[in-house]
Amino acid sequence: MTGRALTLSTGVASVRPRQRLTPVLAQLGRHRDVPSVRHLLESATA
Repeated sequence: MTGRALTLSTGVASVRPRQRLTPVLAQLGRHRDVPSVRHLLESATA
């Protein structure tokens, strides 16, 4: 679900969708050792 929200927020003129994802991504940072989470976080910074 987070990956989909991240994809949909890319290229949107408003910064609000991305701002709302920031706390979720920060929480996921604790689980960076899980491959799918690591991939999502790498996508978020690209």
